[in-house]
Amino acid sequence: MWWQSIPKLEMAEPISSNVYRTLRGIFCVYKPLNISTNQLMKSLRLNLSKELCKYPLTNTQAEVMTQCNLVKSTVTQYLPSYHRQNLSKRGGPFSESLEQKEDGNLIIAPQESSEVTRVAQKDSPLNMDAEDVQFHPLVLGDLWRPQDVWVTPIDTLSTYASGVLPVAIGRAAKSSLKVIRMSNPVRVYRATMTLGIATDNYLSHGNVLERVKIKHVTQAMVDRVLAGAQAAHSKQQFDLAGVDLQTQEAYELASKGMLRPEYSNTGTQTIIYSVKPVEFSPPELQIEITCVNETGLSLARFIHDLGIDLRCGAVCNKLRRLRFGYFDVSHALTHLQWDSSSIIGNIETCQPITALAMLDRANQLAESTKNKHNLLKGSVAD
Repeated sequence: MWWQSIPKLEMAEPISSNVYRTLRGIFCVYKPLNISTNQLMKSLRLNLSKELCKYPLTNTQAEVMTQCNLVKSTVTQYLPSYHRQNLSKRGGPFSESLEQKEDGNLIIAPQESSEVTRVAQKDSPLNMDAEDVQFHPLVLGDLWRPQDVWVTPIDTLSTYASGVLPVAIGRAAKSSLKVIRMSNPVRVYRATMTLGIATDNYLSHGNVLERVKIKHVTQAMVDRVLAGAQAAHSKQQFDLAGVDLQTQEAYELASKGMLRPEYSNTGTQTIIYSVKPVEFSPPELQIEITCVNETGLSLARFIHDLGIDLRCGAVCNKLRRLRFGYFDVSHALTHLQWDSSSIIGNIETCQPITALAMLDRANQLAESTKNKHNLLKGSVAD
């Protein structure tokens, strides 16, 4: 048909659009101390939007007008004669006249309006040869705003905590974000606790409630208390799973590794898998905590309970996350690397890690389906 010969109006996209299209996936940042996760997301959006606005536009006015005139000339060739005559009689700055060649073909010759010509010929400061500024950034404004950049964290960190924080960018990464979040990966923290003091919020900057001497605290005592806390929380795993510790089912679950509960938005009880001493230099003690379903407050309360077991009190001085599932500190970008080129490179680096996390979730679903099938089979047999 005749309309199939009309050329398509292909507008050249800004370079920034092509750059943002590559910014989709999972990357990892290192959250600094004393800023919230929401503030970190705002900083990422602001940095990326400012950088995207620096890229030049590729669709100039000349490209737009050339393509529009090409489409208009093609359509005019198929208009009836009376429409072509009306089009040639129209005035205005964009009027066109139809000229007929000797071979009978029509050509389009643009004409300037007499009104525009009269204004241009006057002795006025209007210069028709001046540079076209309708696509200038000061006229158009910012092409990208912070709210145009979609970033969201997979997990959160407390304001007084620092460390690894996986982030999803681009709406195309929503599926990966949901899979990794639902897999509920294990986290590893390194906490520095100060002995001999107790505060109202379990942190070192809280109001001091009491001070106790720590001369009786030794390395052997610390090892004994940490081992007891780990054993108590190991038993708690089976209690939350509803399995008796003295049964065959408990043995089979323990042989498969760590028991991880399902992810829940409402929050569940913190499960601590291991507590290891790293360095003991009174009055400070560094420990490494492997846990899941934790919050900054729950870990600070756990440190407070360790201080009670040591009979001296303790507060959380520093809290740093070393690992989140398969993401560790070596994959994290510092605040000096929060730019598009570094993030694109980090997305490529984290692609194998993201694939492992998604495979872990698939294994969880397969194991859950298998357990439900065995439970249903046993109930039918009964």
